[in-house]
Amino acid sequence: MELSPTAAKAFVLACFDALERYQTYTPIPELHFLLSIVLFPGPPEKEGLRASRELKHIAASLASAYLIKHQKLPSYRKLANLLDIAPSTISRLFESQSAYEEDVRGFSTFYDPKQNVAWAETKYDI
Repeated sequence: MELSPTAAKAFVLACFDALERYQTYTPIPELHFLLSIVLFPGPPEKEGLRASRELKHIAASLASAYLIKHQKLPSYRKLANLLDIAPSTISRLFESQSAYEEDVRGFSTFYDPKQNVAWAETKYDI
């Protein structure tokens, strides 16, 4: 469930109004949480999607180079270790194991294999 910034601002204002009206200054834990949402909302959704697509592209490229060099697909864990991220991140990038294999094999036919392997060896030490 995502909280609307407008609703968070309304609740924050209501909390401040209640604190002033009743002259009580006890901390409200929810208020601190909502203030953090309003003041520090995090990256925009489009930015997160762009970063996710970029990471998926890099992961497929690296897995393709690994496939060419070692004649087998790297596991999610091996790929995550090469990229220095959590294995669950890799599993969230691809819908299923078959989608992972399809993306990697498609990537290996789209780009020059020798350049891809050279890039992966220099950047990720496969």
